[in-house]
Amino acid sequence: MADISGILSLSSIVPKRCVAYCTATSYNLKSLFDALKAHYKATLFRDAVHIEMGEMEPQLNIRDIFCFSYGVVVFWGFDEKEELNFLKLIKP
Repeated sequence: MADISGILSLSSIVPKRCVAYCTATSYNLKSLFDALKAHYKATLFRDAVHIEMGEMEPQLNIRDIFCFSYGVVVFWGFDEKEELNFLKLIKP
């Protein structure tokens, strides 16, 4: 087995906040994607819109938002104030 101990130090990984909100019975993902893509790096998938925020370098600063068709929004790497501000932005 290869020694990967020098590739990634677990002590350098900072835990990120991950939280999910159920905010609607459903989202129209195409409409949501069209509204978000002008302001954010957004990708439309079959059952979700993914919004990537943050700098690409270093990789540890990337933050993600997933909006699912069934009305759930998942945030990774945000604080509560930022989450609530985004939820106000997409309120149906």
